[in-house]
Amino acid sequence: MEQLPGFQIGGPSIVCRLLKSLYGLKQASSILNKTLHAKLLAMVLMHLESDCGLYALKKDGEVTLLLSVYVNDLLLMDPRKQCEEVAPLQETHELTTVGAVKYLLGVEILINKTRKQIVYSQRQYVLEVLKRFHMENCNECATTEATTPSTAEVPATKEYLPYRELEGALQYLVNASRPDIVHATRHLGNDYGLMMDVEPGQGVQVCAYSDIDYANDPVDRGRISGYVTMLDNNVVLYASRKQEINSLSTCEAEYVAMAEATKDLLWFAGLCK
Repeated sequence: MEQLPGFQIGGPSIVCRLLKSLYGLKQASSILNKTLHAKLLAMVLMHLESDCGLYALKKDGEVTLLLSVYVNDLLLMDPRKQCEEVAPLQETHELTTVGAVKYLLGVEILINKTRKQIVYSQRQYVLEVLKRFHMENCNECATTEATTPSTAEVPATKEYLPYRELEGALQYLVNASRPDIVHATRHLGNDYGLMMDVEPGQGVQVCAYSDIDYANDPVDRGRISGYVTMLDNNVVLYASRKQEINSLSTCEAEYVAMAEATKDLLWFAGLCK
C-alpha cells in the first residue's frame, strides 16, 4: 500500500506491507469469504457443493437451518426467532441483525406467516432501470413480442446507449424475479409491479417443462429453447436461449431443449438432497 500523505518515510518508493485486508481493496471480499467459510465450518455447518454461497445445519438427518452468504450480506432461514447455532459467529465478526428480511439485493420480500406465503418482486428496481435508460415514459404494449417483424426503418438516434449496462440490468431482473422478460422485454414498462409467490406444497415434488421455437426468426432461422423447473408448483429455475447447434428437425431440437432442462434439473436435485 502506498504511504499516506504526510507520513512518508524513506521516499515515495517505499510502500507499506498490509498484515490484513482493508475495506475497499479488491482482495477484501475474497479474504472475508475465506475467514467466514472457515468459521462456519468450525460451527459444524455443512457447505453445499451445488451452491458455494449456501450453508446448512443438519440434525437427525434433517436440515434445521439454512444460511445464505452474499459477500457481507447473510440471510438466515430458521424456524425459530433466536438461533443459538450462529451465536459463535459474533465472536469473530461484527454482526448487525436487522430482523425479518424485507429488502435484499434489490429484491422486495414480503413474508405472510398466516397464509404461509412468500411474495417477492423488484418493482422499485424496474422503475430505476426505466429511468436510468430514459424509458420511464414509454408507451404501454399489449403483447410481449410481434408475431411478424416490422419492415419500417427505425430513425437513427444520436443518444448514447450503454448497451452492456442495459443488458446486465435486465439479466439481473431475469435471474431474480422476472422470468417473463427472459426472451421479450417490451412489456416491462407497463408490468413493472409483477410479483412471484412461493407457497408450501405437499412433500417435495420437482418437475420440469421444456419447449422450442423452431426456425421462426426470419433473420437467422435460429432455434430457441425454453424451459422451467418447478418445486411444488413454485417456479425456481427458468431459461430461454438460442441453441448452439443446428438441429435438422423439430424432434432433434426438442431433445436439445430437454437436455438443457435436465442439466438444471440435476443441479437442483443435488441442491435439495
